[in-house]
Parts: sequence; structure tokens; C-alpha cells
Amino acid sequence: MNIMITGATGLLGQNLVKKLVAVDKHKMLIFSRDIKKAQRIFDFREKKIIFSLWDYSNEHFNHILEQIELFNVDVIINLVGENIGEGNWTNKKKEQIVASRVKTGELLCTLINKMTSKRPKIFMQASAIAIDTHTEKGEKSFLKEVVKMSEESTQAVEKKNINRIIFRLAPVLSSRGGFLKNILPIFKYALGTKIGRSSDWFSWIHIEDATNAIIHLMNANKSGIFEVTSPTPVTNHEFYHTLAKTLHRPLWPVNINLILKMLFKEKAEEVIFKSTKVFPQSLIDSGFIFLYPKLEDALKDIIKNFR
Repeated sequence: MNIMITGATGLLGQNLVKKLVAVDKHKMLIFSRDIKKAQRIFDFREKKIIFSLWDYSNEHFNHILEQIELFNVDVIINLVGENIGEGNWTNKKKEQIVASRVKTGELLCTLINKMTSKRPKIFMQASAIAIDTHTEKGEKSFLKEVVKMSEESTQAVEKKNINRIIFRLAPVLSSRGGFLKNILPIFKYALGTKIGRSSDWFSWIHIEDATNAIIHLMNANKSGIFEVTSPTPVTNHEFYHTLAKTLHRPLWPVNINLILKMLFKEKAEEVIFKSTKVFPQSLIDSGFIFLYPKLEDALKDIIKNFR
């Protein structure tokens, strides 16, 4: 298949591209705001990858449209999104979080609408478990609004008889990125402590399962919303005790929650102190099989590759 990917240079995108490149039948068109960075990450000599400039401001609209039509795209995978976990949520940062997702979604819909040749059969979009399919009502929050606006921004592709797949990701566990990469050195040097309330729930997924789930949904040609998260969410107490145990390090009874609330404010309440217990029923019903359904097995695999 001819697969177009936006946002491929992120943690999940890198893993996804490397898996797809390994399959002979796949070719990739990677759009990036920084082509040189993308070429460094993915071997620029790789004949199965075409690199092109991405700009959701519409400045390069005609060039992007031409590239997509020439590539004869079968699948679009949209992973674009300003990193939510990085930095403080200033007004500017929040604007970037929203704009990067919504403007990209709207631009992709416009591009598909303008295509005169064959349109893609499948449109896949990354989202987050800030909204649970089964419990979408509840208190309002910035992240819920981001997810809602992001998902709505690509709804128009369904009018073109394109299968739209929304995969709502739990925090992805990896030693190469995400929050786990930041806390692993602290725990490695025996300085680890629990973050958040012990009783709060934490949904998570191993990076290999997250990547495999995207490929599975693409190949299964499904449509709809899928929670891409482990079938065994854990409490914060269990997560941090399992991490310390796996590393053979102590877990100190030091409460740093007040400091985190003072430092990160709204972000702390919505990310660090948010209790999230989500079960991936739709993903399991689709026939997906997890490699790492249990936290301890997932952490053991990740830690063996940690330097």
C-alpha cells in the first residue's frame, strides 16, 4: 500500500514507519515541517520513503496536493500534534496544541476534497483517551475540548466514502520518549517517588502494542473509534511500585504533589493528577492481540533496552 504519514518524526511515528518500511508491499510519503530532520531519523537513502514539506498554513497547499496525487495514496495516517506533555501550558502553548491538530485536520480534509484522482480508502487519526467512548459526558476540561475539536476537524472525510479510524492513545511507554523516559533515570539512581494520588487510575500502553494496533486497524480496514490502551489499567500505587521493583530500586515515601501543582498548575490537574481507567473493548473486538497486556512484562521489556 501507498501510505502517507504526517507527524512521523514523533516517538510513535518513528516506530510506525520503521515497522511499515520492513514490509515489502508498503511505500511511504512522509510530510514533515523539517525534512532534514526526517531524513536523519529515517535513512534518506531508503527508496521506499518519499520526503516532502508539510505546512498547515496553506502556503504550500498546491505542492502538497500535487505530491499526494502523484503518490496515489491508499492510506493517510495523521499523527500531527504539539506535544501536550512538554513545557508549561502558557496561552501560546495551548493555542499551539489546538492549532496543530485542528488546522492539520481541516487541511487534510480540504486536500482530500480537492483531489481529482483516486482518493485514499482509509484515513487514520491519532487522538487521546481524554475522552472515553463509553463515558464521554462529565466535567469539561482543556484536553477534552482538544480531543473533541481534533476529531471533529476530520469528520468530513466520511462524506467521501473513506473509512475514518480514530485511535485514542493512552500514554505510550517507551525508554526512547514520553514521560517514562524522563522518570527512568531518577528511578535508576534510586531517587524514585510516587507521582499523583495512590488511588488514581493510570491507563497505559507499550509502544510496540500501540504501533501494532495502528497497523492492525489499517489492515483490518475498520472504521470508528478505538481506544488503544492496555487491557489492564493500574493504580498509581501499582505503577510506581512495579517500576521500582522492576528496576530493583527503592520507592521513597516523599510527597512532591504540591510542588508539581505549583509548577504546572492546569497541566498538573489534567495530566499528572487525572485518574483514567479505560478498557480497549473495541480494539479487542477487532481481533487485536496484545504483546504486553501486563504492566510488569511491559516494563521489563522497556527497561532491558534502557541505557
